[in-house]
Amino acid sequence: MKKTQVALAALALVASSAAMAQVTLYGAVDAAVVKSDSGTLLSGGGEGNVSYWGIRGSEDLGGGLKASFQLEDGINFANQANDNGGGASTTSIFNRASFIALGGGFGQVAMGNQFNPYVGTVLTGAVGCQNLAGCYVPAYFLTGLNPFSGGGTSTNAFFVNDTITYTTPDLGGLSATVMNKRAPDADATRLNAVAASYSVAGINLSAGTMHLNADRRETSIAANTTINGISFGGSYVMSKAAGADQKGYLIGASFPLMENLGAGINYAQNDATTKVKQINVNLKYSLSKSTSAYLLYSSFDNATVRTNSGVTTSGDSVTTIGLQHLF
Repeated sequence: MKKTQVALAALALVASSAAMAQVTLYGAVDAAVVKSDSGTLLSGGGEGNVSYWGIRGSEDLGGGLKASFQLEDGINFANQANDNGGGASTTSIFNRASFIALGGGFGQVAMGNQFNPYVGTVLTGAVGCQNLAGCYVPAYFLTGLNPFSGGGTSTNAFFVNDTITYTTPDLGGLSATVMNKRAPDADATRLNAVAASYSVAGINLSAGTMHLNADRRETSIAANTTINGISFGGSYVMSKAAGADQKGYLIGASFPLMENLGAGINYAQNDATTKVKQINVNLKYSLSKSTSAYLLYSSFDNATVRTNSGVTTSGDSVTTIGLQHLF
C-alpha cells in the first residue's frame, strides 16, 4: 500500500512539473560511409545532418513572459565520443546550443553556449546543399579568412561559449540578433556579432558581421528564393585581419527530381593566394518525414576542411553515402 502511495505521489509530481514547463527530447542520428584518397571510413558524427541529442523546455511566466532552456550535445556513435561541438570544447558535454533565455514582446535575451548568428547569415545562401552538413560546412569554412577549425575553443566555431545574445521580435519580416562574448576562455578571444534577416515577396535576405579580438572582422550578405520549385541562393563574404584581406562566395541551387527525391549543386571559392574551391553535387531521398538517405560528391582544390564530422581525408574528391534519422 505504501509503495502504491509513493508511486502515485511521484506520478503526481511529474504531472505537476510537466504542466509548469514543457520539456522535449530531440536529436538526430546520422551515419555515413566516406570514400577519399585516404580510404573508406565510417563517419558516426554525420555528413547529412550531424549526430546530436538534446532537451529543451519552456515555461509560461504570465504577463507575456516566457522562460526557456536548451541543452544540446553533439555525439559520434561510431567511436562513442562527444563531437560536432564548438565553444568551450568539442568533447565537453552539452557542447552545442546550451543556454537559458527569457523572452516576451521585447524579444529574447539568452546566456550560455550559443549558435553564432553570423554563421547563419552565410548559410542563408547555401540552399544548393539541401541542409546536408557535408556540403555546407566545408563551403562555409573556405569562404572565410583561413578556414576555421570549427571546434575546440575557437570563437570561429558554429557555437560560442560565454555569450549573451539579444534577438528582436519579428518586425514585419525583419529580425536581428546581437551576440557578445566577453568572458575569457582558453584561447583568450572575444567576439561581437550582429546578424539581420528580412523576408519580402518570397526573397529571404540576410547580412551580418563578426568582430574577433581587435584585428579581425568578417562581413557577409546572402539571399535565397524559390521559383517554380527551384531554390536559388548565394552568399558573399569579406574578411579582414592584420596584413590580410580576402573575399569568398558560394552559390547554388536545389530542385526536385521526383517525389521524395531532391538534387542540389553548390560552388564555393575564395580569392586567397592559394585559391580554395569546392564543387558539391548531392542527392537526398526522404524515406519518411524523419528519415532520409543521401549521396554527396565534393571536388576540392587546396581545401583543408573536406567533411563535416572531421573525418580525415586527402586528395581532390570525397564521395559520401549516408542515412539520417531525426527524432
